[in-house]
Amino acid sequence: MVTEENDSISNFEPALNISYQMVNFSADDFTRLELSVYLRIAVSTFCLLSLTLGTLGNILVVVVIWKAKELRSSMSLFLVNLSLADLMILLMCVPLVLVELHTNLSSWLLGEGMCKVVPYVQMTTEHASVLTILAISFERYYAICQPLKAGYKCTPMRALVIIAVIWLVAALSTTPMLFTIRCFIKRDLYSEKFVNVCFMSVELLWQKLFYLLSIGIFYILPFLILLVVYCHIGKHLMTCSKGLNSSNEENQMRSRRQVVLMLVAVVVSFFVCMLPFRIFVIWLILSPPEDIINLGTETYFNLLYSCSVLLYINATLNPFLYNAISSKFRRSFIHILGCSSIRKTTKSTTASNTATIDTRTNNRKLILSFNTRQHTAAKYNKQQLPLDHGKNLHV
Repeated sequence: MVTEENDSISNFEPALNISYQMVNFSADDFTRLELSVYLRIAVSTFCLLSLTLGTLGNILVVVVIWKAKELRSSMSLFLVNLSLADLMILLMCVPLVLVELHTNLSSWLLGEGMCKVVPYVQMTTEHASVLTILAISFERYYAICQPLKAGYKCTPMRALVIIAVIWLVAALSTTPMLFTIRCFIKRDLYSEKFVNVCFMSVELLWQKLFYLLSIGIFYILPFLILLVVYCHIGKHLMTCSKGLNSSNEENQMRSRRQVVLMLVAVVVSFFVCMLPFRIFVIWLILSPPEDIINLGTETYFNLLYSCSVLLYINATLNPFLYNAISSKFRRSFIHILGCSSIRKTTKSTTASNTATIDTRTNNRKLILSFNTRQHTAAKYNKQQLPLDHGKNLHV
């Protein structure tokens, strides 16, 4: 821990876990940092909703995929990884934001270790989320555009290896951030007490390049890659849909489109929610200090917390997108919650009664009907085998 007695605060960071601020506030500003009432209420409301709904939703995603055998595939493992990354952001960052909103912004209450850990975890999980979305998109590309390769490239074991590599790359790429964060003790001129201050320094050239390159490599470049990948997938689906001859092929194509639509929604929501914060960070790095100071503390914190809330909303959205777009996921979700048990019991009772009546009235008709269905099912399975590759096409 470093003790600092200067009256000027360089690159002060009062809300490090959500922002990466790079602002030169004066000591007078530093000791009187207070948020407006409307901002506290609005941000607290969104944070509480995100924390509650996001935590519950992402946990349910993991449980549904774990229990539903029909959802166990390489893509499902990536979706679980995405949910775990969202849970890490929600459980580590959102509670700290709520504490900051209702305590003294001019001090860091969690010590030097957490001063480094919290922003490091947030940035690492953001990088891991981007890489996971890339992995999911390439998995879909192989499953739809190159199904013969998908059989051996898109396996659960390979997905687990990719997930391990994703977290390793994300953790290593975020490591330089630890050398830009510092915690020191400062005298609060307003209360005349010594308080801990946690801030991020972005004064040196390498520090600025690190954050700008991080945005370029883990935001701009993935967006361009995903744009190309989904254009290829869309073009392939449009071409294949013209030559469909049977209802089975149409159903399979409909299932593919549904999965792609769900993933496009996830990708769009991710990049849209991340965009304001990325623009805000670039502006903080490139703008002269006087421009940021002239913005005023109230406007500054309004922008900061508005951009940050979008990050937490993004961590909440995915479970709702899965349920809204994927019928298979929605059915499994309802089944896991136990809502379909009564419906299943009713259906089986009705089917049993119908079979009994048919058997009594026309035994031969029932046998013929059963044999026909059996023959049709065998024929259907034979046609579908080259295309499914171990559930890689369905979610």
